[in-house]
Amino acid sequence: MTRKLGWMLVVIAWSAVMSAAPHPGKLSGYVRNTRGIAQMGAAVEVSQIGGTETLRAFTDPRGFFAIAGLPPGKYTVRVSAPSFLPSMTQNLAVQSGASLVMHVTLNTLFEAVSLLPDRKKPTDDQDDWKWTL
Repeated sequence: MTRKLGWMLVVIAWSAVMSAAPHPGKLSGYVRNTRGIAQMGAAVEVSQIGGTETLRAFTDPRGFFAIAGLPPGKYTVRVSAPSFLPSMTQNLAVQSGASLVMHVTLNTLFEAVSLLPDRKKPTDDQDDWKWTL
């Protein structure tokens, strides 16, 4: 009886220690352009805020990437590819044992400029001065 009780205490203590230890998280996702086409070879850089190490992965032909072994904390994720503007996500919280999935859309410079709202031109009624050459 005491032998069973001893083993039960050992198992309970071991499970308490294992549940208290932080488990690494995982970040995965897809990188596409604005038309939804997968971007192969895009660089995904993940760095913990306040840390010095940067983990790097590249997307496969489906635009998929995965980075495992992330300790719990807050991260900055930067995605870049040739001929695209880089995309950055800050303060991404990774919890113990969590698996996060990101969907990143990259824009070209032309697409970013064309997405800006149109500027209104002043009408003749609003213009007090008329310029002539």
